[in-house]
Amino acid sequence: MSIRNPSFNWEKLNNQFYRLRSINNDFQWPTNTTDFPSYQIYVSTTLVAIYSKLDNHIQILDHHSTPLFNLNTSIFGTVISLQFNHNNENLIIITNDSIHQIKNWTPLEYTSISLPLSLNDSIWDFKKNYFILKESQNIYFYNDIQNSIELIFTNKDQSSLSPNFVLFKKNHWQLNNEKIVLIDNSNDLKTSLKELNLLDKKFTTIKKLKNFPNLNWHNLILSNSTPNNLALFNANLNKLLILDHNYNELSQLNLNKLPNDIIWLNHNTIICSFINDDGGDNDLIKLYSIDNNNSNSINFYLNSNILAWHLEVDGLKIFTSNSIEFLSLVQNYTSNCFKIGSIEHSAILLDSLNILNTNAPKAIENLKIINLNLAILDCINSAKDEFDPFLQKKLLNAASFGKSSLSIKNFDSNLFIKACDIIKLLNQLNNLGIILTYNQFNSIGLENCIKKLIQRNKYYESFLIIKDLNFNSNFLNLNLEKFNHLINLIFKNWSINKIKNSKDLNDDEIFKILNQRLLIIEKNYFKDSNLSSLSMIEIAHAAYLEGRFNLTRNLSLLEKRPEYKIMELLELNDHQLALKESLITQSPQLILSLLLKLSKILSNVQLIKLIMLNISNENIYQYYNKENHEYLFDFYRQIDSFKDLSILIFIDSKKKDQLNVFLSQIKDLYSNSIDKKKYFINDLIKQENLFEYQTNLSSKLNFNFVNLTINETLKKLIELNQNNEINEFIRKFKINEKKFLHLKIQKLIELKNFNQLYQFITSFKKPPINYLIVYNYIKRSGNKLEASKYIKLMGANNGNNNNGKPISYDQMKQMYLDCKNYEELIYLCLKQKDIIGLKDLYKIIPPNQVEIRKLAHDTMALM
Repeated sequence: MSIRNPSFNWEKLNNQFYRLRSINNDFQWPTNTTDFPSYQIYVSTTLVAIYSKLDNHIQILDHHSTPLFNLNTSIFGTVISLQFNHNNENLIIITNDSIHQIKNWTPLEYTSISLPLSLNDSIWDFKKNYFILKESQNIYFYNDIQNSIELIFTNKDQSSLSPNFVLFKKNHWQLNNEKIVLIDNSNDLKTSLKELNLLDKKFTTIKKLKNFPNLNWHNLILSNSTPNNLALFNANLNKLLILDHNYNELSQLNLNKLPNDIIWLNHNTIICSFINDDGGDNDLIKLYSIDNNNSNSINFYLNSNILAWHLEVDGLKIFTSNSIEFLSLVQNYTSNCFKIGSIEHSAILLDSLNILNTNAPKAIENLKIINLNLAILDCINSAKDEFDPFLQKKLLNAASFGKSSLSIKNFDSNLFIKACDIIKLLNQLNNLGIILTYNQFNSIGLENCIKKLIQRNKYYESFLIIKDLNFNSNFLNLNLEKFNHLINLIFKNWSINKIKNSKDLNDDEIFKILNQRLLIIEKNYFKDSNLSSLSMIEIAHAAYLEGRFNLTRNLSLLEKRPEYKIMELLELNDHQLALKESLITQSPQLILSLLLKLSKILSNVQLIKLIMLNISNENIYQYYNKENHEYLFDFYRQIDSFKDLSILIFIDSKKKDQLNVFLSQIKDLYSNSIDKKKYFINDLIKQENLFEYQTNLSSKLNFNFVNLTINETLKKLIELNQNNEINEFIRKFKINEKKFLHLKIQKLIELKNFNQLYQFITSFKKPPINYLIVYNYIKRSGNKLEASKYIKLMGANNGNNNNGKPISYDQMKQMYLDCKNYEELIYLCLKQKDIIGLKDLYKIIPPNQVEIRKLAHDTMALM
């Protein structure tokens, strides 16, 4: 029966209330579980593991005591400890020389890593993924994501004769996210505390903190919350020494009897559990406040024996012989609502709801004297903190009642809607064995909760939860992308599990089941939405790993993303189907990338055969390989493309200066081509004539002209000054005058025959070529002074030398400057009577050109 006012079982410690609530008051443990030390219990936020030393057997339960998984640990060896990892509550099994992480329960999948044989040591103790070796007491870290082991601290380095610390008991070292603290017993006369900094899991030194009198400290308890306070316990004296984060003494507690266990609830509250002295089932939980040397305490009595407990972000879960309890701080908003005699706004709002049916005017009048916004928020936040549906409903009704008296502008109704949604979700998870508070849910996140359901094979229930959330897109910021991800996550895991556990079904039968479910999900969840389709590639790859290749192929073809589909088909070595799927996309990038991938797998012959069978008009790969003549040679030969093959040999032999060797072969190949191009025939004939002419010319002039191009041949004749041969060559190969002029100018510049070039160019009555072209040729060759000789030829007095228009005075000035011909520029300025230009020029002339500067100075005097 629900307690109408939950504050009846609250206890006040200093200025704060604490409460103990039942999460499950009918927890059923397996038979003989409480028979210690035969059984050991390990708990996490949502799971319980029971390990039997007698038969090497592990049972996994949820918090409704529902059996989830059984495991015989004989396959691993002697188990020394168990742990649920923080990320996803995978079970970690620690043996003397190895660590095993259970990844999946049905079927059983796990990863393992062993200590290197070279260590010649064994694991002594394991806490929060850190472990200490038995002999060396070196500290290691187990990375459960990468399945690797990393040495964190060497207890005895090569430069030291003695170890940094000696640990006698497993309770002599503790850690949190920031540091490891140890009780060092290396000195027989006194013990000391030592600390290792754990930030980024990188440190090289150990820090000695404090010496203590000769006391036997049996236990060390480190706070997880900031600041990291510390407690040391002496079992002989029942003495608890409290230290702050700087290891200064805060207080000492002399306990009346020996505690069964000790834990920090937060940085200033420590908890001790005590077994009933009379041997009964009523164990005691005692909370001590550590605040300014004030050691007040409160008691909570349980109806049964405490078997285990687990610290959460907002309290302590306590597992007894017949229940699960939750000890936590009472938040201010809950205290405002339910504290006896409370006159807070939320308490008055609750009272107003209670009297609404009997005294409506009074209830309405009460609303006018309180801050409704504050009262509603307290009720909403308090409702999210409760496990009891009666209290949840009562608080939400009060919030709704208050909200109805406010306008939309004065209160955001979405706050109330979201609170209702989160409470509904928490209750759904509770019914499925995942019992969480609102703060625990926020710490874990929606996706990890879904993963916990998937781990329990509750796929249908997961779909129902996501479907409910879909109707409120603002809930938990569940946008379309995140919604799509969760649906994919559930379907993927269900499908993979189905594949792995359906040994009696063939590939076609499994595919039919998966495809039917896929169609149902896409119809219900993805129709008329902006969501993308379900991803099939990971499911297909799981089938591949199971050796179901036909199923892999069929599932891959359902994948909507072509690049992933093609990647999986390549895994199957189904090259032809992969190529066909790439061609469907009509994406040149994807097609080419696949062909490049295939080129590393297949030989040229195999790849060409594949292309011939599947690609009719697509020549992207040939274009990509336009410089790869080896491939193109094989390709054209296989497809009997005589035209392309002859052109390829023509180009290749020209590059190698061996055209004369292959010329007849090229002509024969090209003659077999159906599609002949006239320009290539002409080029072949011209090349053949050139080869014949060069052969005769070589014997006549005693110089090897063979394999030179037409231009190179003509340039060589110009160099040899063979005018008759030049004229004949021009006539025979139909070289126009303009091309000849350019070739001759280029060759004379190469030979630095500038006088001959000048005489040649100026010998014509009408210049055959624009002087500006000659100027630029010479200037680009680096001979600027020679180029400057042509500037005056382009001036106004020399007429048609620049497309019918002479260059201006300013252009001539700039050209002389570019060529650094200062002397000619001085005469030009004098001729134009440009005193200003001459003065500017004088400033530019380098000081070391004394004669030129003097000429400029004298010229200015004349002007």
